[in-house]
Amino acid sequence: MQLPRFLRTIRENFGQKAEKQPYDYQNLVFKGGGVRGIAYMGALEKLDDLGIINGIERVAGTSSGAIAATLLSFRLSIADTLALFNELDLSRIPQKSIRDRHGKILTIANPGSYKRLFDSYGWYSSEYFYQWISGVIADKCKGNSRATFRYFRNAGFRDLYIVASNISRHRPEVFSFESTPDTAVADAVRLSMSIPLYFEALRFDGSQFGQGDFYVDGGLFNNYPLEIFDHLEFVRNPKMFWEGLNWETLGLYLAPDEEKYADVAEYPKNLWEFVALTGKNYYDSHQTSSLRNNILDERRTIQISDCGVSSTDFDIQPGSEIYQKLYNSGSQAVTGYFDSLGDLLG
Repeated sequence: MQLPRFLRTIRENFGQKAEKQPYDYQNLVFKGGGVRGIAYMGALEKLDDLGIINGIERVAGTSSGAIAATLLSFRLSIADTLALFNELDLSRIPQKSIRDRHGKILTIANPGSYKRLFDSYGWYSSEYFYQWISGVIADKCKGNSRATFRYFRNAGFRDLYIVASNISRHRPEVFSFESTPDTAVADAVRLSMSIPLYFEALRFDGSQFGQGDFYVDGGLFNNYPLEIFDHLEFVRNPKMFWEGLNWETLGLYLAPDEEKYADVAEYPKNLWEFVALTGKNYYDSHQTSSLRNNILDERRTIQISDCGVSSTDFDIQPGSEIYQKLYNSGSQAVTGYFDSLGDLLG
């Protein structure tokens, strides 16, 4: 059987090296997925074991994928990257004050939530997360919590690309050194993870909140920005760019565990739960069908089971059973992908 063209290209360009390491990736893309982004930590550990992370020069992501991309941009060891990720207290997103003693989101929350919903078009504040990511950036940028994409480039970090949705102008927007050099990275990440109606919508003018266009989670328009590096300027070896695709790009894609979802029916008990469930189905169905209809994108994508975990299950703690399932899911998906690639190469 003749090898697909992209696999033949790999063999031709890497020679005997292809027998043991049939890849030379420059770009890594993370799909959004809420708290299920825990799985990306397991995937990164395995990619590091395979020697892939050291070659990555650019990272991109949406929502939780934007968080993973930002942490990876610092060029820390994977162990340090994981430790940094685990410092994020998921239980504080949303705030404990609007949860019951079992940690479940209350159907009837405090008046502040209603005011935020009508004034800022979102039930919860993203302030805790914003303070956390700002603190992380300050720690890695000599105390500068407002470090911009230009600062990241000058500091020698991996080039970072963050996707958010500008609903005022009906389009996705990419924040990066090329397009928004003077925007604070923390601001872009906050915009990217602002799930519509769940978190407050934010007005942003490129430098500060409170004025300008309205932004929400990047997943509304592009939850998996795999195409972001499909330009010759992002290719080291020109032969790895064909049919408009960059084969030096690898994507990590959190995919719905269809068997588990099929076995568990969800019945909303109020308007908020209905909106959340509808949004979840929209994101999952749109992105899944898009990937399945593009076999070439599927070839450069590692699909990771989300283990049937809700994207807003903020009660997950490091070391818990669910946390470990997601972590292992990421690791196993990477192993499976490269085992399959090795089989194709023969």
